[in-house]
Amino acid sequence: MTVSVTDDAAETGDDQPASASGVDTATSIGIACVSMGEDDYCKLQMRDAEQRTAMPIVAEDAPIRQVERRIAEALTVATCPGETHTDRWGRVECLAPFWRAPHPEAVGRLDDALVAAHLLDRVVRIARDTDPAHPGSLVYGVRVDDVCFMGSMTTRAHQHQWEAGVLADGQCLAA
Repeated sequence: MTVSVTDDAAETGDDQPASASGVDTATSIGIACVSMGEDDYCKLQMRDAEQRTAMPIVAEDAPIRQVERRIAEALTVATCPGETHTDRWGRVECLAPFWRAPHPEAVGRLDDALVAAHLLDRVVRIARDTDPAHPGSLVYGVRVDDVCFMGSMTTRAHQHQWEAGVLADGQCLAA
């Protein structure tokens, strides 16, 4: 297991109000990364963090947290090669075995599913060597306010989701 932590964490503006989505105007620019057996995963995360604005603090019960559930559902729909089903708790489940590696069709399916979830400020693609994910994996970034909900998937068993600030151009992933 690898643990990496930047030492530049900071908070400012504690007395400033949160936005309607629950994103506090205070920010934290530190990052912690825990990698289980993927030797360069934390390196990718740390390299990416250096290019981003400070990450806003988001309360656990903030309305913006609903985005995480919508992304998880979109990811299930996109990576399921067969039918999906909604269980009695409203969670989307795959009724077929998942693809074991990022399938090219999953990029378009995830993009379509994010649009259907009304998450329009997004980038979905197969990761490049400049992305904060292993090249060849499925990578996505969804922007809501000043928060990027990021994720990558190499196989169903190897998924990563994280939150980050935006890049200098305001995007979650470089074009």
